[in-house]
Amino acid sequence: MDVQKSRDELPLLAILKKSKKIPMVGDIFVMKRKDINKYLYGLVVEDKCAGPMAPEELLIVYIYKYQTDTITPIPVLNKSDILILPEIVGYHGWNAGYFLTVGTIPKDKIDKIARHSFFDPISKNDKGEGNYLDEFGNVIGFGNERTSKICYEQPLYG
Repeated sequence: MDVQKSRDELPLLAILKKSKKIPMVGDIFVMKRKDINKYLYGLVVEDKCAGPMAPEELLIVYIYKYQTDTITPIPVLNKSDILILPEIVGYHGWNAGYFLTVGTIPKDKIDKIARHSFFDPISKNDKGEGNYLDEFGNVIGFGNERTSKICYEQPLYG
């Protein structure tokens, strides 16, 4: 199997347009699912996400439930319409052409979750449980992977 090919190809997403532009907070982007031929919308909400396990700056993105046949008009992006938990990503989606920036909204207009938390199964507390980290790699709670599904508006402790 060609490792580079498998790394660069995401089977469900179409390549839209490759870009070397660095995504910024407020950038609205689309991706196109090949299986249903629909666009999904995303938003960059943090561009300074780094921590002890992330040597480079990463992004936090929201992916929304909207699925459309065309890129425009861009829907209103509300946190109540997030499809999946917030994700930490690098620039690969844009560089490879899977994500296409289609607009920008001001930082102060982003409908953002008050506090992000991400489950880290590698770092453990004294009970052997994985930790929850904020976007900067700081431990903000602990638990197990099952609890991470509900740990995105407020972190869980214990």
